[in-house]
Amino acid sequence: MQEDIMNRKVLGALGEEKAKHYFQKKGYTVVSQNYQLHHGEIDLIVRAKKQLIFVEVKTRVSGQFGLPEESITYKKAKSLMRSVKYYLSRGNFEGFSWQIDLVAINLD
Repeated sequence: MQEDIMNRKVLGALGEEKAKHYFQKKGYTVVSQNYQLHHGEIDLIVRAKKQLIFVEVKTRVSGQFGLPEESITYKKAKSLMRSVKYYLSRGNFEGFSWQIDLVAINLD
């Protein structure tokens, strides 16, 4: 069981690194990675000019448990939205546009 948890953490970190490099190649600046809040986490926050993108990364090594994007539950989406709103309330982002993106990575 403990090994399974570690494998998921390693897999998640690998997926987040791939997503980070993707956004960097597209010209985005990484503002934060694994931004922790008491009610959730934002995997990546990237920025280009006055646009913020809050990124949820889901990584799979096989289709055995479904597609990565199918793992976003209502509860997870609600928690992510709450985290984004909190993040935006803590900074001066007047005039910024923002969005939430899902990056689904298949490693098989």
